[in-house]
Amino acid sequence: RCSPSDSYVMIQRILLGETWVEYDLKQSARARRFRLAMQVDGAVKVTVPLRLSLDRVEPLIRAHADWILHHQKKMQAKIVQLLDRKSTR
Repeated sequence: RCSPSDSYVMIQRILLGETWVEYDLKQSARARRFRLAMQVDGAVKVTVPLRLSLDRVEPLIRAHADWILHHQKKMQAKIVQLLDRKSTR
C-alpha cells in the first residue's frame, strides 16, 4: 500500500501549439513508467515514477501533443452535443 508521502500531485500548464493545456502531474512511488490519460471531461492526467526527473516530463507530453489536442477536441464536441440534447428537451 502506498503512503501519502509516496505520491505528489501538481497542477501544471503547457503550451501545445497555440493551445494551453492544463494537466495533473502525479509523481508516484508505485508508477513504473510514464502514463498519459484523458478523463471523460477532457482533463489530462500524467503519472510518472518518483525517480523520473521532472525535466523529462514536458518533452514526453509534447511528444503526445497531437493525441492530447485531438482527444480534447473530441471530448469537448461530445460535451456540447450532450448539452444541446438536454436544452432541446
